[in-house]
Amino acid sequence: MKKIVLLILMTLIFVGCGAEGENFENKTKSPKNEIVNTTWINVSDGSELVFGEDEFFWYQHEGTHDDNYYYGQFEFYRGEEALTFITNDLKQYGVTREEILNIIDVSDEYLLEDFVVFNLNYSKIVIDGETTIPENSLMPWYGFILKNDSYLDVANMNNGSYYGFEKK
Repeated sequence: MKKIVLLILMTLIFVGCGAEGENFENKTKSPKNEIVNTTWINVSDGSELVFGEDEFFWYQHEGTHDDNYYYGQFEFYRGEEALTFITNDLKQYGVTREEILNIIDVSDEYLLEDFVVFNLNYSKIVIDGETTIPENSLMPWYGFILKNDSYLDVANMNNGSYYGFEKK
């Protein structure tokens, strides 16, 4: 069965790459585009994480956007691209390819194509009307996007905190 699936995938890649006048990469959806212009609600504390084109806002309270939030730029990776990013670009965190694949192998819920990594790079924090620029601004997260891309099941790589987010 695996050989048949692999053969079909290889055929699709070969046909896609050989199409005249079309770029195969343009036919595939960028993982970042999947998260752009989406809003996620933290199921444990009600905070609101909003991804724009290149920037994000993380509001302390859903619907309250004038105070108590983080702002910055973000990167988003999914599937094999996320696995490569976490093991190469974030190797200082010690997460290995084998560990992630092991998690996927022992779970009925997790699939490689649902594995995600995103970096939140804070450029400002607004708390009680006061704006500060953070010293340690990079917050990498990893986990899985589940339930037809409507639930983020992720952990903060800096402090190990775990969150679940529902898509709004």
